[in-house]
Amino acid sequence: MSRWALVTGGSAGLGAAFVDQLLALGYQVVSLDRDQPDGAPPGLHAVQVDLSTVAALPELVAALDADRVFDVVVFNAGISAVGAFEDIDLRQMDAVIAVNLLAPMELTRLLVAGAKLARGASLIFVASLSNRLSYPGAAAYAASKQGLEAFANALRTASTYRVLTVLPGPLDTDHARHYAPVGSKGCKRQSPAALASRVLRRRHRSGTVYGTVAQALAGLSGLVAPSVMTGLMRRGLFTKLRAAPPVTDKRM
Repeated sequence: MSRWALVTGGSAGLGAAFVDQLLALGYQVVSLDRDQPDGAPPGLHAVQVDLSTVAALPELVAALDADRVFDVVVFNAGISAVGAFEDIDLRQMDAVIAVNLLAPMELTRLLVAGAKLARGASLIFVASLSNRLSYPGAAAYAASKQGLEAFANALRTASTYRVLTVLPGPLDTDHARHYAPVGSKGCKRQSPAALASRVLRRRHRSGTVYGTVAQALAGLSGLVAPSVMTGLMRRGLFTKLRAAPPVTDKRM
């Protein structure tokens, strides 16, 4: 019998890394993304969908094969909006919260209610290290990801599923480069393939996964010394973001 996995935002970046590695592990993979992936390797079932339209998700889930249950679900899709908060309009904030928080919550509800999760399935929520570092200049993004982490923590307590929360720092992806301040260097960003591998090795256990040991230490510092980390982030990041026009999702 085939094992099935579902990945949101699976056409590029970290999502594509999850898709590639799940295929290599022998899973049949359904990818939900507004973009079509490059190529169609055996085992990949790409579904084009805009996750910001949360009201359309019940119809999408109902259209999935009735006999198909998922052993692994990766809630990876995400967008951002960076710059001074007062310059980000309501339409952009709505989109960020819809894609990053409401869509994973609604998909989880629909999959559980529709009995589309295997017994003991692994649910993987890609949140953000920004939850720990008071990410200035991306307040809506940080709020959506902190909400996602809170949802995952509550689900872990109340369900029989294995729930993993992923808190990555900067990744070497087009997504990260799009939202980074002008002139930022990508040499210190983590490979998405390395993070996907680290996460999938943990898929049979609940808990929290950081991108690297250094990022885990940074996250701990953000919890025990928030004012210090906020000051460092403000000087190192926010001043650069504020000096430039807001950067938002290209198609929102």
